[in-house]
Amino acid sequence: MRFTWVWVACSLVLGCGSSDDESTKSGTGGAGGAGPWRSDAPLPEAIAHLSATEVGGKIWVAGGVAGGAVSQKVYSYDPGANSWAAGPELPLGRQLVAMGHVGETLYAVGGYSDVDASPTDSTFVLEPGASAWKKVASLLLSRAGGFAAELEAGKLIVVAGQGDTKLLGDSVVLDPGTNSWAVKAAIPNPRVRFAGFVLSGWLHAVGGRTESGGVTNKVDVYEPKSDNWTGLTDFPHPRDGVGAAVLGTQAYVAGGDAAGTVDVWDGNAWSSGPPLPTPRIGAAVVAAQGRLYVIGGEAAAGGGASNVVESYAP
Repeated sequence: MRFTWVWVACSLVLGCGSSDDESTKSGTGGAGGAGPWRSDAPLPEAIAHLSATEVGGKIWVAGGVAGGAVSQKVYSYDPGANSWAAGPELPLGRQLVAMGHVGETLYAVGGYSDVDASPTDSTFVLEPGASAWKKVASLLLSRAGGFAAELEAGKLIVVAGQGDTKLLGDSVVLDPGTNSWAVKAAIPNPRVRFAGFVLSGWLHAVGGRTESGGVTNKVDVYEPKSDNWTGLTDFPHPRDGVGAAVLGTQAYVAGGDAAGTVDVWDGNAWSSGPPLPTPRIGAAVVAAQGRLYVIGGEAAAGGGASNVVESYAP
């Protein structure tokens, strides 16, 4: 089952692409680089520190910083059509919101209400076919820059992130059936602006900024049945403002302040992936229809927010 919103004609959607457009061909990076990455239809606007998830074969991005202000915008991307469409806006602007889904219901949890300041406790939900987000149970503690995923069937877990006065260690789980949050085991190494992904049923937290302002190389892994965190092999290229997504049996960690570095985790060891043609910090990293997408972000070499979208298929 997929979202049932109907977007009326390509001329009314944003950023419609074409298979004949040179920018969509394989090997044309957003910075003109060659290789396995390709350039796809750009975001309708330049946005940094946005969030993303994949539902029903489409990518959804929300919030972030655009034009120097926190954004309410929501866009969906259809990989098959290489086109963007505007979705229902968030009720309030959010930066570094934890975006995930339970089934095909979208969740936007927490986030900053101002640029890099004021974490919030809001939880917004967009149900399939709905024209507006609704508010459900608030977080137990305000947080921004956490990671959200449906780790247990029918429930949403949110880990790490920035609280009102410090980084948060607690993990919290939302049960939509009871509209309530419960506290789970604390992450050993609290962090923000990190990469999160779920591989083989385990939640991984990689890299990110620490309480001291430094960047960590620690990898924390959570197993839901035992409610227990453990550690894995250190991250080879620790960085801030990084994202990750899973394709098949491997996780790809891309972006951040490391000149386009891409690291690949296969469950046993790290290896290097093809460098990102357009290095960016705070990009949305998400997988859809067999490709890894790196969307928007802030140009690593300076220059503010970006609308570049690049994708890679192993």
